[in-house]
Amino acid sequence: MKITGEQVKDVRTLLGWPRSKLGGKVGVGAGDIKLFEAGVSVPSKLVLSAIARVLKESGVEFRKSGAAELKLAKPSLTELGATSMNVTLSEAIEIYARASISWFGEKAEEKTAQRAGTLAAMGDHQGAEVYNKVKAEIFRIQPHRKRRQTFASTIR
Repeated sequence: MKITGEQVKDVRTLLGWPRSKLGGKVGVGAGDIKLFEAGVSVPSKLVLSAIARVLKESGVEFRKSGAAELKLAKPSLTELGATSMNVTLSEAIEIYARASISWFGEKAEEKTAQRAGTLAAMGDHQGAEVYNKVKAEIFRIQPHRKRRQTFASTIR
């Protein structure tokens, strides 16, 4: 399967990595990653396989369709507050929101919004809707963000 620069940029963004981090792990400069992502150049097969390896080791799986899926190590449901395996959709969304906060901290809402946008762009509107619900739940769980945004909007 051939990896495109656009896929690399999307996945790198989801991982929250700057180009320099991916380039460092692969053994090329941030500028090389930038040129590949922009479609200006195509790296050698050796560099492409190194990029694929690094992304796979980071939890990214590329499907045969070309779509990339990010698989992160997830805490157990009981660690996130589930009392049984029978959970409603709203409970599952809350659990996923709490997991996102534990994975990404302050960037949880932003990362979830990026994932929703990626799914929508790929035509998975139902998946995007679920991620938008998770984003709203993250916003509800992190009240300090609400206060900061409300304060910022009153200053303008």
